[in-house]
Amino acid sequence: MAAIETIHDVTELKDIEIEKENMISKLNNHISKNMSLKGFICCCSSCKDIRNKDGVWTALEKSLSDKADLLFSHGICKKCARKLYPELF
Repeated sequence: MAAIETIHDVTELKDIEIEKENMISKLNNHISKNMSLKGFICCCSSCKDIRNKDGVWTALEKSLSDKADLLFSHGICKKCARKLYPELF
């Protein structure tokens, strides 16, 4: 009986694989951050809800956050604040 043992140093290959995975991750992050929305959106003139392709109306914030990685924060601009709360101005 005889046995042959071969040892290969795969350190460099593992380092290259880790670097490849890091580059893929960075590329995916870059692509997701730079995606743009294209096309037409049917928007209600009054409440600003958005109609989807199935005819269902949803809030603008929900519609956009479903299509892109967006979170919304709400406030009131100065023009609307004056209109809604004239006693404060």
